[in-house]
Amino acid sequence: MIGTAKSDYALTAGDDWSEDIVLVDGNDAVIDLTGFAVAFAVDWPGGHLELTEGEGITVHAALGTIVAALTPAQTRVLPLGRLTRYQLRLAAPLDPPESLQPGLHTYLRGFLVVKPSLFEADQ
Repeated sequence: MIGTAKSDYALTAGDDWSEDIVLVDGNDAVIDLTGFAVAFAVDWPGGHLELTEGEGITVHAALGTIVAALTPAQTRVLPLGRLTRYQLRLAAPLDPPESLQPGLHTYLRGFLVVKPSLFEADQ
């Protein structure tokens, strides 16, 4: 069984942002993500985004790695400061690795801390 980790990430409005997230079980062994569905939700006052595989999420199943990415257009609309929450959710297959149960699991959650850009186009 994996628990829900909490982590905050800093980014600059108007920049590309991506984060490589490696999933490990309670023994620090990489979780093979073959057969898993992955979603990354971003929520702030007045807005919401959901990233899925091929649309902001890249999964390297055998390496247990998920890459979540936001475009400059997406980071530009996020409010400045620590107002933007995110959640990484896994949908485990019916026959998941021993360390997991089938079904939906939140693996990671926290805040995206958005810093202002000094470029006028990002204002």
